[in-house]
Amino acid sequence: MKWSILEKKLLLTKLIKFWHIKLKYQKFGGEMSNICDWVYIEKKDTVAILLFDPALNKLVFVKQFRLTAEFHKDDNSMLWPLEIVAGHVDDGENIKAAALREVKEEVGVTSSDISLATKFYSSPGMYGERVHLFIAKIDSRQISLTPQGLKAENEDVMPVIMPLEEAYSLVANGKISDAKTIIAVLWLKANL
Repeated sequence: MKWSILEKKLLLTKLIKFWHIKLKYQKFGGEMSNICDWVYIEKKDTVAILLFDPALNKLVFVKQFRLTAEFHKDDNSMLWPLEIVAGHVDDGENIKAAALREVKEEVGVTSSDISLATKFYSSPGMYGERVHLFIAKIDSRQISLTPQGLKAENEDVMPVIMPLEEAYSLVANGKISDAKTIIAVLWLKANL
Protein backbone atom coordinates (compact mmCIF):
# COMPACT_ATOMS: atom_id res chain seq x y z
CA MET A 1 0.00 0.00 0.00
CA LYS A 2 1.24 3.49 -0.82
CA TRP A 3 0.62 7.02 0.40
CA SER A 4 2.04 10.44 -0.26
CA ILE A 5 2.03 13.54 1.90
CA LEU A 6 1.34 16.61 -0.22
CA GLU A 7 1.58 19.27 2.48
CA LYS A 8 2.46 19.20 6.16
CA LYS A 9 2.22 22.22 8.51
CA LEU A 10 3.35 22.18 12.13
CA LEU A 11 0.85 24.20 14.18
CA LEU A 12 2.00 23.69 17.78
CA THR A 13 5.17 22.32 19.40
CA LYS A 14 5.00 22.71 23.19
CA LEU A 15 4.38 19.23 24.69
CA ILE A 16 2.98 17.76 21.52
CA LYS A 17 3.29 18.44 17.82
CA PHE A 18 0.01 19.35 16.19
CA TRP A 19 0.07 18.83 12.41
CA HIS A 20 -2.27 19.73 9.59
CA ILE A 21 -1.57 17.27 6.76
CA LYS A 22 -2.86 16.94 3.20
CA LEU A 23 -2.27 13.46 1.84
CA LYS A 24 -3.34 10.72 -0.55
CA TYR A 25 -3.29 7.00 0.18
CA GLN A 26 -3.76 3.80 -1.81
CA LYS A 27 -7.23 2.37 -1.31
CA PHE A 28 -7.90 -1.36 -0.95
CA GLY A 29 -9.00 -1.52 -4.60
CA GLY A 30 -5.57 -0.22 -5.66
CA GLU A 31 -6.54 3.31 -6.73
CA MET A 32 -5.31 6.42 -4.95
CA SER A 33 -7.70 8.37 -2.73
CA ASN A 34 -8.68 11.98 -3.28
CA ILE A 35 -6.66 14.55 -1.32
CA CYS A 36 -7.50 14.19 2.38
CA ASP A 37 -7.17 16.86 5.08
CA TRP A 38 -5.99 15.31 8.32
CA VAL A 39 -5.15 16.67 11.72
CA TYR A 40 -2.50 14.60 13.46
CA ILE A 41 -1.20 14.95 17.00
CA GLU A 42 2.35 13.68 17.48
CA LYS A 43 3.29 12.81 21.05
CA LYS A 44 6.15 11.07 22.80
CA ASP A 45 5.79 7.44 23.79
CA THR A 46 3.97 6.76 27.03
CA VAL A 47 4.32 4.05 29.65
CA ALA A 48 1.33 2.71 31.57
CA ILE A 49 1.77 0.37 34.51
CA LEU A 50 -0.80 -1.88 36.16
CA LEU A 51 0.33 -2.51 39.73
CA PHE A 52 -0.60 -6.02 40.87
CA ASP A 53 -0.16 -7.47 44.35
CA PRO A 54 -0.31 -11.26 43.74
CA ALA A 55 -0.04 -12.11 47.45
CA LEU A 56 -3.20 -10.16 48.34
CA ASN A 57 -4.86 -10.37 44.91
CA LYS A 58 -5.19 -6.59 44.73
CA LEU A 59 -4.58 -3.87 42.16
CA VAL A 60 -3.31 -0.36 42.77
CA PHE A 61 -4.78 2.53 40.80
CA VAL A 62 -4.39 6.28 41.06
CA LYS A 63 -6.72 9.25 40.96
CA GLN A 64 -5.68 12.72 39.85
CA PHE A 65 -7.39 15.74 38.36
CA ARG A 66 -8.07 15.56 34.62
CA LEU A 67 -9.43 18.43 32.51
CA THR A 68 -11.37 16.07 30.22
CA ALA A 69 -14.63 16.52 32.13
CA GLU A 70 -14.65 20.21 31.22
CA PHE A 71 -15.20 19.16 27.61
CA HIS A 72 -17.76 16.47 28.48
CA LYS A 73 -19.96 18.21 31.02
CA ASP A 74 -22.29 15.20 31.23
CA ASP A 75 -19.52 12.98 32.65
CA ASN A 76 -18.00 14.23 35.90
CA SER A 77 -16.41 10.79 36.47
CA MET A 78 -13.47 12.03 34.40
CA LEU A 79 -12.60 14.87 36.82
CA TRP A 80 -10.68 12.41 39.04
CA PRO A 81 -10.84 9.13 37.10
CA LEU A 82 -9.56 5.80 38.35
CA GLU A 83 -6.44 5.08 36.27
CA ILE A 84 -3.30 3.01 36.23
CA VAL A 85 0.05 4.72 36.75
CA ALA A 86 1.29 6.34 33.53
CA GLY A 87 3.55 9.00 32.10
CA HIS A 88 5.77 10.16 29.26
CA VAL A 89 9.03 8.53 28.27
CA ASP A 90 11.71 11.23 28.49
CA ASP A 91 14.08 11.80 25.57
CA GLY A 92 16.74 9.06 25.55
CA GLU A 93 15.05 7.15 28.38
CA ASN A 94 14.57 3.39 28.25
CA ILE A 95 10.85 2.46 28.45
CA LYS A 96 11.33 0.10 31.41
CA ALA A 97 13.28 2.80 33.28
CA ALA A 98 10.45 5.25 32.51
CA ALA A 99 7.89 2.78 33.87
CA LEU A 100 9.85 2.27 37.09
CA ARG A 101 10.31 6.05 37.47
CA GLU A 102 6.56 6.67 37.07
CA VAL A 103 5.69 4.01 39.67
CA LYS A 104 8.05 5.67 42.17
CA GLU A 105 6.73 9.18 41.39
CA GLU A 106 3.02 8.33 41.52
CA VAL A 107 2.75 5.76 44.32
CA GLY A 108 6.11 5.94 46.11
CA VAL A 109 7.22 2.31 45.71
CA THR A 110 9.49 0.31 43.44
CA SER A 111 9.07 -3.04 41.71
CA SER A 112 11.74 -5.62 40.93
CA ASP A 113 9.24 -7.68 38.91
CA ILE A 114 8.01 -5.60 35.97
CA SER A 115 7.36 -6.84 32.45
CA LEU A 116 6.02 -5.45 29.20
CA ALA A 117 2.56 -6.83 28.50
CA THR A 118 1.75 -5.14 25.18
CA LYS A 119 1.98 -1.95 23.13
CA PHE A 120 -0.92 -0.08 21.55
CA TYR A 121 -1.91 3.25 20.02
CA SER A 122 -4.51 5.13 22.03
CA SER A 123 -6.35 6.59 19.01
CA PRO A 124 -4.50 5.93 15.73
CA GLY A 125 -6.95 7.89 13.59
CA MET A 126 -5.38 11.19 14.65
CA TYR A 127 -3.19 10.68 17.70
CA GLY A 128 0.34 9.23 17.58
CA GLU A 129 0.62 8.25 21.23
CA ARG A 130 2.13 4.75 21.54
CA VAL A 131 1.48 3.23 24.95
CA HIS A 132 3.82 0.59 26.41
CA LEU A 133 1.74 -1.35 28.96
CA PHE A 134 3.64 -2.94 31.83
CA ILE A 135 2.50 -5.23 34.63
CA ALA A 136 4.44 -4.65 37.86
CA LYS A 137 4.18 -6.92 40.87
CA ILE A 138 4.30 -4.99 44.12
CA ASP A 139 3.47 -5.31 47.82
CA SER A 140 0.44 -3.04 48.19
CA ARG A 141 0.98 -2.83 51.95
CA GLN A 142 4.01 -0.59 51.24
CA ILE A 143 1.86 2.07 49.58
CA SER A 144 0.88 5.09 51.62
CA LEU A 145 -2.70 6.12 50.91
CA THR A 146 -1.72 9.79 50.98
CA PRO A 147 -1.24 12.19 48.08
CA GLN A 148 1.84 11.43 45.96
CA GLY A 149 3.39 12.88 42.80
CA LEU A 150 6.04 15.35 41.78
CA LYS A 151 5.60 18.85 43.14
CA ALA A 152 7.68 20.21 40.22
CA GLU A 153 5.02 18.83 37.84
CA ASN A 154 2.16 20.06 40.07
CA GLU A 155 0.99 16.47 40.55
CA ASP A 156 -1.52 15.51 43.23
CA VAL A 157 -1.91 11.75 42.88
CA MET A 158 -3.95 9.60 45.28
CA PRO A 159 -3.27 5.83 45.28
CA VAL A 160 -6.33 3.55 45.45
CA ILE A 161 -6.01 -0.14 46.37
CA MET A 162 -8.78 -2.57 45.52
CA PRO A 163 -9.43 -6.30 45.20
CA LEU A 164 -8.92 -7.75 41.73
CA GLU A 165 -12.56 -8.88 41.43
CA GLU A 166 -13.80 -5.37 42.24
CA ALA A 167 -11.64 -3.95 39.44
CA TYR A 168 -13.03 -6.54 37.01
CA SER A 169 -16.55 -5.56 38.06
CA LEU A 170 -15.87 -1.82 37.62
CA VAL A 171 -14.62 -2.46 34.07
CA ALA A 172 -17.53 -4.78 33.23
CA ASN A 173 -20.06 -2.23 34.52
CA GLY A 174 -18.54 0.75 32.71
CA LYS A 175 -17.37 2.46 35.91
CA ILE A 176 -13.79 2.82 34.66
CA SER A 177 -13.69 5.11 31.64
CA ASP A 178 -9.95 5.38 30.97
CA ALA A 179 -8.97 3.26 27.94
CA LYS A 180 -5.46 2.28 29.07
CA THR A 181 -6.84 1.16 32.43
CA ILE A 182 -9.59 -0.92 30.82
CA ILE A 183 -7.03 -2.53 28.48
CA ALA A 184 -4.69 -3.28 31.41
CA VAL A 185 -7.36 -4.85 33.62
CA LEU A 186 -8.73 -6.97 30.76
CA TRP A 187 -5.19 -8.01 29.76
CA LEU A 188 -4.52 -9.16 33.32
CA LYS A 189 -7.84 -11.05 33.47
CA ALA A 190 -7.03 -12.85 30.20
CA ASN A 191 -3.44 -13.68 31.20
CA LEU A 192 -3.64 -14.49 34.91
